[in-house]
Amino acid sequence: MTEKTEQQKEQKYKKIALVLISLLIIVTCFIILFPQKSPLPQDLEQQATAFLLEKYKPGSCYGMPRVIHKGETLPKPKIEISDHCITMGRTCAPFEYIFDYEIWDGHCCSIIIYKGVLTYLDGNFTDNLISNKTENVPC
Repeated sequence: MTEKTEQQKEQKYKKIALVLISLLIIVTCFIILFPQKSPLPQDLEQQATAFLLEKYKPGSCYGMPRVIHKGETLPKPKIEISDHCITMGRTCAPFEYIFDYEIWDGHCCSIIIYKGVLTYLDGNFTDNLISNKTENVPC
């Protein structure tokens, strides 16, 4: 009797495994045949950066020229879009994405630092400048 119940249990587990495998195959086929379209364009980060570059046209002069020592790198125009906003795709409304940014616009005697929020909605960018600060550098 014990052997028979063990065989029944084994058959029951095989049936459950077969049902789960079948369900997995069906779900996989459904995902392949009907993929979910992402509202976020794949290159949205590059588009946002290009928009900000076109609008602010940041310079790369950060003061009086000086001797560059071996292994030292020169400062470059700085445009940062907060990583957490890009990866999370912080959504505020359907198909609206918000990016925090900071731009360093280097002129030879001053640096202007822009901070703001760039919003992407329905294929268009809208810039909301929160602050701009000017710092003097030696000329």
